[in-house]
Amino acid sequence: MTTTLATIDDFRRHGHTLLGHCGNPLCGRCRSLDLDALADRYGADYSIIGEKRIRAALVCSACGHRGGSITIQTPAR
Repeated sequence: MTTTLATIDDFRRHGHTLLGHCGNPLCGRCRSLDLDALADRYGADYSIIGEKRIRAALVCSACGHRGGSITIQTPAR
């Protein structure tokens, strides 16, 4: 059975993690994003697919760069 994940709530319910990556090519820092905080800010039904607002709002805690990318980390089996 195939499951389609699109919203913040989908990722939370299925145990997936979103990772935020610094957009500065000289930094490369990566951290796990708080899905509960994202749901509070953007709404649980906010779609991650093709998402731009969260990526633009990322601020690196190491170098201060604004903007980055998001990847999906599947739960360990």
